[in-house]
Amino acid sequence: MDILTHTLSGIIIATPFVVDKPISAVCFVAGCVIPDLDSLTRIFGKSAFMRYHQTITHSLFTILMISILSYFALNFLSADEPIAGLFLGLGMLFHVGLDYSNTYGVAIFSPFIWSRHNLNWIFFIDTGFMTATLLFFVMVLWSVYHQITSLSLISISYLLIIVSYWGIRRLLFYRALGFSLPDTKSIMPSALLLFRYYGYARTNDHVIVYTINALSGNISDKATFEIYDEDFDTWLRKSQNYIIMKKHSKGYHVVKAIRQNGNYKLTCRDLCTRNFGGKFGTLELIYDNDGKLLTETFNV
Repeated sequence: MDILTHTLSGIIIATPFVVDKPISAVCFVAGCVIPDLDSLTRIFGKSAFMRYHQTITHSLFTILMISILSYFALNFLSADEPIAGLFLGLGMLFHVGLDYSNTYGVAIFSPFIWSRHNLNWIFFIDTGFMTATLLFFVMVLWSVYHQITSLSLISISYLLIIVSYWGIRRLLFYRALGFSLPDTKSIMPSALLLFRYYGYARTNDHVIVYTINALSGNISDKATFEIYDEDFDTWLRKSQNYIIMKKHSKGYHVVKAIRQNGNYKLTCRDLCTRNFGGKFGTLELIYDNDGKLLTETFNV
């Protein structure tokens, strides 16, 4: 999920606590935002961002440590709401829960285990979820402006909507999986339409991509890609960006290899993730005849 959606979600849920537990409410919203501070790794380059985003700041260990430290710090400062530290942890846990339902993957057991885990039910930018969150946020603003005491009802309703939405997306995901083609390795939910999924099937040196309608079972937009990973395996190991993306997605491949001005130009892309044109993570590598990596252009 994007950081704006995380923030608005936190406000919707925390607003009923503002009057009686203002510090706790603020801490919950802060907790909904803090995990995405790892986006600051972009300062150290695109590779650092792709390697560390949704890892240590999204781990259960980090959440536990921050919750405990915050609780004792607030007690030491004799704050009126020492329990606010637990609200901070709950906000972080809610953030990670939302990301866990997404497609990107969360290293929830880091720093002990760095593998990523996810449910793959919702794309990390989901128009349905974002629209519902925006509508409930407007309801909160309207209720606060008109001093209507229905904030608890709005928060509870929002949480029920989230759970229901997850349930619907789970059902559609497995329904789409049932319609998938043979040798399918992955299906990816659409960011725009509830019932649309993008399939990825691989056999030997080529990949078939296609679109599934989870309601009707209709298969459309089939296309075949030749892949050249094995042809340039030794060369590809010289690119950290390629290695990182390959770990992120089983569908990351070299889809084009051409000679250009006496050099080799390799184009890599993620064939699993095709939302918004599938350009995210596209990598262009230029090698000389001896396999020396000259330049790389990374679209992140």
